[in-house]
Amino acid sequence: MNKPPANDEMEKGVPRSSLNQGSERSERGTEGSRRNYFSHHRPKYNTFEGQINALKGHIYDCTDSCQADLYMNTTREIARYVATNLKNGNDVRSAIENLKVPVMVRPNDLPASSLAAQKRQWEKKIKKISKKEMILEENMKTLYSIIWGQVSDVLKHRIQALENFKEMNSAADSLALLAAIQNEAFNFQSQKDQAQALHEAIRRFYSISQGRTESCQAYMEPI
Repeated sequence: MNKPPANDEMEKGVPRSSLNQGSERSERGTEGSRRNYFSHHRPKYNTFEGQINALKGHIYDCTDSCQADLYMNTTREIARYVATNLKNGNDVRSAIENLKVPVMVRPNDLPASSLAAQKRQWEKKIKKISKKEMILEENMKTLYSIIWGQVSDVLKHRIQALENFKEMNSAADSLALLAAIQNEAFNFQSQKDQAQALHEAIRRFYSISQGRTESCQAYMEPI
């Protein structure tokens, strides 16, 4: 009498290995279909990364709950960028951090009895300070272009709708622009859900922590 084929080798006349291979092909086909579906239906995110390569990815935006964090990080990076890429850049960095143009300290007037050498030295100091003021004035206008180049289209539309935008833009007032961006970033009323915005602010506060590789100086930096 012939013995029936073992269950682990045959099933209804078909080798089990063939069944397994067919099952694997079916699973791969299903997985491939899933990948194709999600590749065609994946949501399209904002790919704006700014106009300056050195600041790529550091942008100002107002389309999600992390806009305040974006403002802080982007402003910090711009301050670092101008400090190293503009002449007398630390003056511009100071203006960004304090939202105020630094005032150059001039030497006191000399008494009438001063020597000629003292007068010449005093004049050199005045000339040097005047030159720094002129450079700073030009740098602050350059800063306007740098900041504006890192602003997303959505946020640009909001800022352009402000009453003082024409005056701000005409004067290339970089600090006024920065203040407007800051107001949008931290203004709960401008976000979709005020309760959610408040929750996000509290979450960000309690999630502040020093990175494992972050120095104490970098962690304690303002902005």
